[in-house]
Amino acid sequence: MQVTKKRHGLTVFLSIVAMISALLASATSSAKASAVDWYASAKSAAYAFDGSSGTVVSVENALFSLVDQAGPDPAAWWDIMNGLDDQIGNPARENQWSIKIIRDTEQKIVSLIADMTPYTGTPTDDVWKEIPGVLGWEIRALGPNAALLKRGGKGFLWTRPGSAEFTQSDYTLGLKRYAWSDSSNDGYTEPGSSQTMSVSLGNVPTNVKVGDTIALTPTFSVTPWRITYSWTVECGGVADTSLGTSSYVVKSSDLNCGIVVDVGASKAGYYPAGASSFDVVNGLISVGPGTTPPVLKVFSKTYAPTISGTAKVGKTLTASVKTWSPKASFRYQWLSEGVAIDGATSRTYKLVAADLGSTISVTATGTRSGYVALTKASSPTKVVALGSLARGKVKVTGTRRVGKTLTAKTWSWSSGSTPFFQWYKNSHAIDGAIAKTYTLSPTDRGARFKVKVWTTKDGYAPSSSRTSARTAKVKTGYLSKITPIISGNAVIDQTLTANTGAWKPPETAFRYQWYRSGKKVTGATGATYLLTANDRGKTIKVKVTGSATGYYTSSRYSKSTAKVVSPTPPPPPPSTVAPSPTPTSTP
Repeated sequence: MQVTKKRHGLTVFLSIVAMISALLASATSSAKASAVDWYASAKSAAYAFDGSSGTVVSVENALFSLVDQAGPDPAAWWDIMNGLDDQIGNPARENQWSIKIIRDTEQKIVSLIADMTPYTGTPTDDVWKEIPGVLGWEIRALGPNAALLKRGGKGFLWTRPGSAEFTQSDYTLGLKRYAWSDSSNDGYTEPGSSQTMSVSLGNVPTNVKVGDTIALTPTFSVTPWRITYSWTVECGGVADTSLGTSSYVVKSSDLNCGIVVDVGASKAGYYPAGASSFDVVNGLISVGPGTTPPVLKVFSKTYAPTISGTAKVGKTLTASVKTWSPKASFRYQWLSEGVAIDGATSRTYKLVAADLGSTISVTATGTRSGYVALTKASSPTKVVALGSLARGKVKVTGTRRVGKTLTAKTWSWSSGSTPFFQWYKNSHAIDGAIAKTYTLSPTDRGARFKVKVWTTKDGYAPSSSRTSARTAKVKTGYLSKITPIISGNAVIDQTLTANTGAWKPPETAFRYQWYRSGKKVTGATGATYLLTANDRGKTIKVKVTGSATGYYTSSRYSKSTAKVVSPTPPPPPPSTVAPSPTPTSTP
């Protein structure tokens, strides 16, 4: 085969991108040439919205019907969303009901196309993925049930209907805004063109045989975000091009033809890069005849698998296959709505919250040495229903006195479920008392208490509630006492102060009584005491009595002071001696 023009990897990669874009543009033009004006139809359907909740259901049903009529036509979905946004999506008309209409319509469209597999590459990479054929939409999965979507500079949050995330707000899950609104806080990076990256294909064979696998292990100067592989088979001047993976199995139809593979790579902030096997081997990879594969037998009698078990979240389904002729070994793959469930390849499968509302099926692939492997599929189950949570037991523990804390002790409830509590006082629910514990206040003295418990879990119906037995009556509490301390000097004319410390409860009120050498000082009932001459040589102490509603009154004595002494007299003033008179002479 003669090749007249050498191609370059990057050129070929970009030409493939252009070819795909042209195909999409052609499909878009064809869709817009249809008899239905989707933009006008969406505006007309949304026109019935009057700003209240009364027209939400009818408007949503009309828009959902338009999406169903559009079928797998992304151009029509685009026009429907634009018509809806233009009619009720402007800020002047935005309220909770218009947001609901827009968001629910977006949910319906995205549920038809979204791949919720989270990106698992390097965290610093651009983690947005293109949704093929949807005219510029990109998705970043937040998990199996939520994702951010964008088109151009706009974005919105999508959550899977029926999931726990579906009931959360956009703010909780990180979008910060509703609907197709300007996204300034999404944290995504747009592809730029400030740096370059390079691709090397390494060793590429110059010729292969039918049945061989051509496997590429390209290397990159930086870790790319997206890698594409385009395999082209050229026969007699006719090229058959398709996008694929890093390997290609040579088919019998490729005999005497030539193969070329082009690799493209992209990453946010870098120019797209490409490399071609044509440049590595200076031409096409030639295909020669391979060895004749052995003739394999076929099973004479086969059966599809059947599923036993209850289609409820938390239950386990089991696949069974009647014996084939001849006997075969089986590999299993469980599917949700026809899509393979990652890692679900054993004979049994436990239903999880993500399966809620879906039908489950299983395939069994029979293999035997010398025989053609054959895959058979089961019939789908019923739609998976909410699981059932076990109702456990509960009792109230703790000291039944004012100031003490009661605790709801639970056991035998379903593992992983979240408990909820409601405390009752004399059979009446206590407003706001929904924690696992409850602290008894003075107003609770003489009352009886009980607590009701129930649990929830994603994918399960709330459990039945269980109420504990009622406690005995709450008794009077005991004050938490602290020995008072006297501050001040035990000196006549000095003031002593009784420091009570922090008794509990904080609202405790205090009374005081001062004592002189063990005898009550009449009238000395304040928090302070002025020492007098009557206290000379005596010791002083104070009794503090605390009282609070709902608690027993209680007293504490301080330690006694040292004996009271008189004040130290001031030192005498320094003495002064008069100067001796100067003698005078007598004439």
